[in-house]
Amino acid sequence: MQHFFEVAFASRSLDRRVLSLIQLVMNRARYESLDGPQREAIDAASGLALAARFGGWWEAWSRPAREAAALRGDAITGLAPSERERWARAAQPAVDRWLRAVEVDGAPDARAIYDTASALARA
Repeated sequence: MQHFFEVAFASRSLDRRVLSLIQLVMNRARYESLDGPQREAIDAASGLALAARFGGWWEAWSRPAREAAALRGDAITGLAPSERERWARAAQPAVDRWLRAVEVDGAPDARAIYDTASALARA
């Protein structure tokens, strides 16, 4: 765990666009067995409704780490847009392979979901 903090304090900011995967999952049959108000409650507390709230939470959660890094004198540098774009281009073949595999596994809308998530991350 100490190594994690050493790495974290030598952090690099991705221009405040850090993507983290958080999944809240539920068995489809169980979800469909719920009555309307129960499904509405779950829907209101998950999906895009929940995702939209995470930005502010993430900022609040990361603030103490950023402040600790600043107190230690650690530099937090941004990644140049051209370098971020280069990384994205380099990663695209792996993303495409993963999306094809997910589609074969039964998620025909994987590309659309990925594209929506990517657009939301850029917003």
